[in-house]
Amino acid sequence: MTYFGISNQDHINDPIINDLNLFPTISEETLLKNIKLRKVYQIPSIEKIQIIYDPIPILYQHRKNIMLKDIWKNVKSGDIITNRGSKKSMNYNIDDVIIDKKWIEVDKDEHEKYIYLISPKGHYIDEKKSIEKLIVGNQAPTVVFKNISNPQYTVYRYIKRFNVELQCFEHYTCEIDGFVKSEINNQVIYTPVEFKCFKNPSMYELNVETLWDNVKINTIIQCMLSDINHVICGFRDTLSMRLRYYDIPITCQKLQMIFFL
Repeated sequence: MTYFGISNQDHINDPIINDLNLFPTISEETLLKNIKLRKVYQIPSIEKIQIIYDPIPILYQHRKNIMLKDIWKNVKSGDIITNRGSKKSMNYNIDDVIIDKKWIEVDKDEHEKYIYLISPKGHYIDEKKSIEKLIVGNQAPTVVFKNISNPQYTVYRYIKRFNVELQCFEHYTCEIDGFVKSEINNQVIYTPVEFKCFKNPSMYELNVETLWDNVKINTIIQCMLSDINHVICGFRDTLSMRLRYYDIPITCQKLQMIFFL
């Protein structure tokens, strides 16, 4: 798998980074300790902010960047370029995405090739996201992961899969919220994790397990599309949050056992 970071401030001119040491991390020891002690995280509030959202797949936007040269060298004519969000949308409603045939300029030693670009509808729309959504999607992870020197970068994972029905490869990216850092036999291991934050929907005391039961299916689908086996969940009342750490394969096994009972 390939990981790289894209600048949130100037994604065209700022360099793409690919050093795992610069990405958001939390040590496994710290994570498990905080869960055991039931640490309460306070999520910083936000006054007002506007996010400019560009739904065009990252791979296509940066196809001429030298850092992605090896990826594009392995893209063949007729392959699909997309992102996780579009793949998920296609499973629900094909009308939610736009499919374009694009001709790609290649190196001198190759012939011109074409790809199918799949992106969500609503190109280049400035979205004013609510305070609530910003807290859930952007603010909560910042108090959990330690981002050593590049808090203004979004980390992506590149995935290549063969589509049996269409007989072509799909090349897509998904955002990586952070990594759990551990050490095995004196070797440092970075495990990519999904981070999800969910608000208590009731007026009563937060019941973490009940809330998890309501959101686990959708979370599992997102993780499977990203080849991610672990998810950190933040369950919150207003701006106070407690963490849980779930193993996706084990969760899937438990669900299968329930279905077959």
